Amino acid sequence: MIIYRIVNLPVNVHGFVMEDENGDNNVYINARDASNQQHITAEHELKHITLGHLHDFRPIAEIEAETR
Repeated sequence: MIIYRIVNLPVNVHGFVMEDENGDNNVYINARDASNQQHITAEHELKHITLGHLHDFRPIAEIEAETR
């Protein structure tokens, strides 16, 4: 299951995804961002889930490059 959460995050953080103890993917989206940026962030974090990045221990830059 994927759970989307709109929360206040630091201005320089658009969002992130974390797996919880139930194995559900929690996507956190910055409430401070404009709605179009929130949509872009949601799609970006979904790519991380579909590409299996939550259990990938490669360098962050390499992982992020795959979602662009």
